[in-house]
Parts: sequence; C-alpha cells; structure tokens
Amino acid sequence: MNVVNSISTNSVANAPVAEAESEFPVLIFSHGFGDLPELNAVTAEELASQGYVVVALNHTYDSIVNILPDGQVIPQSSLFDEADNDRLLELLADSIDIRAEDAQFVLDELEEIDAGEDPTGLFSGKLDLERVGMYGYSLGGATAAKVLSLDSRFQAGINLDGGLVGDVANASLSQPFMFLNNEALGTGDNSNPIYREFNQIQQSFVENLQDDGYEVTILGTEHSNFSDFSLIIPILLNSGIELGDLAEILAPHSNGNFELIDPELALEITRYYTVAFFEQYLNNQESPLLQGNSSPYPEVIFQPYNNDDYILSSMDLFRFSNSSADLGIIDFTTEEADKYFSIDEGQTEIAQLSTGVYLGDSGQISNWKQEEGLAPGEIVDISHNDLQLLDAIDWDII
Repeated sequence: MNVVNSISTNSVANAPVAEAESEFPVLIFSHGFGDLPELNAVTAEELASQGYVVVALNHTYDSIVNILPDGQVIPQSSLFDEADNDRLLELLADSIDIRAEDAQFVLDELEEIDAGEDPTGLFSGKLDLERVGMYGYSLGGATAAKVLSLDSRFQAGINLDGGLVGDVANASLSQPFMFLNNEALGTGDNSNPIYREFNQIQQSFVENLQDDGYEVTILGTEHSNFSDFSLIIPILLNSGIELGDLAEILAPHSNGNFELIDPELALEITRYYTVAFFEQYLNNQESPLLQGNSSPYPEVIFQPYNNDDYILSSMDLFRFSNSSADLGIIDFTTEEADKYFSIDEGQTEIAQLSTGVYLGDSGQISNWKQEEGLAPGEIVDISHNDLQLLDAIDWDII
C-alpha cells in the first residue's frame, strides 16, 4: 500500500468544472481485460487538461475488481480463469458486446445528467453531447470499435493497442478511427503468431473504414506501454518487496527483436496522438501530427487511411470510393480509367512506377514508362509485380 501511496497524479478529487467554456466534449474510456480505469490515468489527465470530460468505465466482472457505491466488492469472473484458449476468445468476444452496452448505457445516463438530473450539480448543462468520442486500452480498444459500429452518437474512436476479437473485426465504421500499436502488433512480427494474426485482422479493418483512419506504431513498445502500468512496473521492481515469480512476469521483455523505448516517451507519444485525433474530429482543429505520411517522432510509423484519396495496392482489381459514391471494382486491364477520374488542375507528380500509372500536372491518367517518359491518354497498364503504392489526392467523379 505504501508503494501505491507514493505514486503522485495530477488529479484533484471533486474539482469544480472549469468555466473557460460553456460546454465540453465528452470522451468515454474502456479499460483493458482484468484492468482498472485507475491504471490509465496519465492519458485521461492529459485529455481532461485539454478540455474534455473523460468518463472512465469499470466493467463489472471483467475488471480485476469493482467496488460498488454500497461497498460491495465484485472481483473478476472466475469463468475467464477456467477457460481454455478457444473458450477464452469466445468469452472475450462476449465481453466486448457487454462492454459496448455499458458504454451506451453510460452515454444515456450522461444525457440525463446534462439535462439536469445531476446529484452533484457539477455537469448539468456542461456536456456537449454533440461531440462524443470513445477510446480504450487493450480489450477496451476493441470495445471502442464495437461501440462506434453500433451507435452513431459516438463520433470518433481510438484503440490503444487492442487486438480485435469477435465480430467487431468485420465492422465497417462510418466514423474516424485510430489505432496506436506496440511494435510487434503494428509490424505483424513474424516471431509472434498472435500479433501476426491481430495485425492481419487490423489491416482488413482499416481497409473497410468508410471515414479517415490511422495506424500509429510506436517502435520499441510492448503492450504495457500504453497504460500507466509501464510506469508502475519499475516502482514495484525497485520497491524491495519480495515479488517472487511475479518479478519475471513484470519485467519488460523485447524478445531480443528491438530495443525497448523509455516508457515516459511512449506515453508522451500516446497522449499527443490521442489529443491530436480528438481535437481534429471533435473540435475541428487540424493537427500537424495527422498530416502527411510521416511523424515528427522517429519512433513512430505513421500510416493514414483517408477515403478522400484512392489507393492502389499490388493487385489487378481495385475498389475506389469517396464520401459520396462507390465506384465499385474497376479492372484497369479492360477499362479506360480516364472515364472514372478527374485530377484537379495543377496537381504535381504523385507517383513514379516502373510500369503502371502516372498522374501528372496535365490532369490526365497516363501510362508510365520509365525509359520513354509519359504517353498521355493510353489505357492504364498495371504490372502486378512492379506496382507500388499510389496515393492521389483531391479527385472527383466525372
């Protein structure tokens, strides 16, 4: 207990609501499996300091413990301990569904509180429920995706290092969504079959997004780096408390594949990207962190997925869509691409392929031949082996 009491935070109990704004956007947080909301205070404090009302859920029977207002202590359900791997995945999928109902119920209650039914008197009329987002850590991140797939009141979401389990993996969200990944998950580490599978599921998910999406992989991180636990572990290991086998479990492990990041830096990056995302999609404040295809942090691999753009990958058939229409599947080997796309005038060179597509400042789609230059107006010829990523901006349907 002395170790816990030695950890300081930036939070104040029962603080009055700031008067800087008349209303504040709301974020609902979902913790990890067997976790506690209190172990995710660093990011929540950052968001609160930026003007968000952060509501952290404690998912009863899923969290390690929940103490109800009447004093009743409810531990995590023993069903999880008794399950084999296959059954555990089923239970986790069921848990995500229950957690999603928790989040929707809480938002219902917040609507009542904002309307005046607030026993504390703190939040009546202070909640801007036209600006609601959700984020979560680990299983809570998958929960955030599930909630957005069910409820349009939630306008944006973030998954902090959570593998997608159950039917949420097949969702096609119409709201912006961001993933922050540990290195093994974000890179699909071939030495770890679990992370490799989760990476493949995540790739399919982001490709199905109907709105903006982002993958932010922080190199040198492991799963605990996205919660306060990464800061608490060194305190426990250096406390002098006899931890036994727990010491080996708690000790950071890189599996020899990468150098571990400073945990404070990992949480700094997590905080900054989380704030930037919600600022952009709840407060209409564009952030430089979300522009372009790179990051000012050398530790970050940044991959945006923007449906105002179209992307060609190494296949023969491609699906194109924008916010107003779906053009379906186009086979460039048999159809004339210039029937489908118009590139804004003044567009500069955006791709150079050894064979394939070139979109230049002429506004035409042309056959790129490295040795001969441009041949405007030809039917697009895409080579399966030579095609690289082509990301064109500001296109419209003719």
